[in-house]
Amino acid sequence: MLKCTNNKLRLCLRISLKAIMKLQGCLSRLVLMYSTISLKAELESFKMEYANARLECNAADERANILASEVIGLEEKARRLRSNELKLERQLENSQAKISSFNLYHWCIHQLVLIVRYYMIVMNHLQCIAWEDTLLLAWETSCKPACRPASKLNQISSSILFILFICNLI
Repeated sequence: MLKCTNNKLRLCLRISLKAIMKLQGCLSRLVLMYSTISLKAELESFKMEYANARLECNAADERANILASEVIGLEEKARRLRSNELKLERQLENSQAKISSFNLYHWCIHQLVLIVRYYMIVMNHLQCIAWEDTLLLAWETSCKPACRPASKLNQISSSILFILFICNLI
């Protein structure tokens, strides 16, 4: 009976060993499948990360292009403004030159007017002195000899007054 049980036990052990080997094969296939699935999931995760990074890079490139075009536009605007500034500076210099020449012209005209006025005043005084001389001469011829020194004094005083008047004008 022991033999039978031994054979049965051996048979059971063999069957169990075969079952264990089958289970081990299944388990190794499951582990391989799990690791493959895990690798696929990991690969998909990397692919998603790569796609997201690629999208971010594309968006960054697009923003960089937009910023570059804005910078170019601002540089062109700065150049135009600088050009306008230089034009305005030249116009200002020309205007200042015109103003200074205009002021010089008016100063010269003013001085010329003053000279003409002084000339007219001097001519009037010379006419007055000539008139006084003719009056004094007429008076001296009609007057007594004692009055003559006083007439010379009047002539000198009128000349002094005229000189003082001219000095005050200048």
